[in-house]
Amino acid sequence: LPAAALNDLAKQGKVDARARAAIARSGVGIGIKKGARRPDIRTEQALRRTLLAADSITWAKEGQSGIYFAELLKRIGIAERMKGKIVPASSGVEVGQLVASGKVQLGVILINELMAAPGVEVLGPLPPALQNYTVFHAGVGVGSKDSSAAKALIKFLTTPAAGAVFKAKGQEPG
Repeated sequence: LPAAALNDLAKQGKVDARARAAIARSGVGIGIKKGARRPDIRTEQALRRTLLAADSITWAKEGQSGIYFAELLKRIGIAERMKGKIVPASSGVEVGQLVASGKVQLGVILINELMAAPGVEVLGPLPPALQNYTVFHAGVGVGSKDSSAAKALIKFLTTPAAGAVFKAKGQEPG
């Protein structure tokens, strides 16, 4: 779970606040339909040009990456110019569907979600100076029937072996 969600569960007394660990993080990326032209997004200037040249763009308005991206457009000074290009999406899955179908040119969600979206290619991550990460944590529920097994799983999820799997799925180890 994202850190904020696990913190909320700990405050509600549902997760043991002492039995948790950061296991992975995922940055925000941009996806395109498989086989589409691959515009440059490696620098802030290149990203601005690509976004302004795009016919359409979508992101999950309720997700952490979408909230961040909406603020980023303001920060880089193009939010007003992008308004007519935005196609709202309710989830990362919908972002992938809109991009894969060709209804939307660019999709912005977490890189691991882009990698899992059929028919979508990862164009790339946001430039380093503009990147934002969602950190995922694992925790033990207070009602766990075998908390020692849950703690062992969390310990495993922080190992290099688990880290290799996270990397293969578009995340960076914890």
